[in-house]
Amino acid sequence: MASISRETWLTIGVLAEAFAELQTEYPQLADVELRIDPKMKTLLGCCTWCLGTGLRDAILNPNAKHRPFEVKVARWVVEADAAVAMDTLLHETAHALAGPKAYHGPVWKAWARKLGAKPERCAPRDSPVSPGKANAKWEWSCPTCGVTDTRQRRSKRDATYYHCPKSAGAEPISWRALR
Repeated sequence: MASISRETWLTIGVLAEAFAELQTEYPQLADVELRIDPKMKTLLGCCTWCLGTGLRDAILNPNAKHRPFEVKVARWVVEADAAVAMDTLLHETAHALAGPKAYHGPVWKAWARKLGAKPERCAPRDSPVSPGKANAKWEWSCPTCGVTDTRQRRSKRDATYYHCPKSAGAEPISWRALR
């Protein structure tokens, strides 16, 4: 196991303190755990949900409400940039407060703004913490405007579903596997 630097430990401490304050301010976060995840390689963070109080409750009460279980921040983000790690913590906490079906919609954006996070879906591609092009598995290109970009995953939807955001969807984009 790789050793963790002093700066990383300090950042983890700051994140833990901030999350503890959020749990005090918002009682619905009382049972939610904060986890710094060393296994996350392409995501900045994640909010994990479960049914009711666990599997037994889900079986006995199929109409049980979902509740947030844990908020995760990738360790590589914590090691790379403390400010982005804090924004990721606030982003994922906004998911926990907005509910499992809010995704990145208006309810989530309102919570993100209230918590002080950037109400954006992901880090900019040129951000120092973006997994970026180095880990990309797919490249897409637009036959209309010639724009190309890379992605970690290609959706299982029909290829004709995807259109270039810059050329207003004149033609479907084309995909190429990089590895």
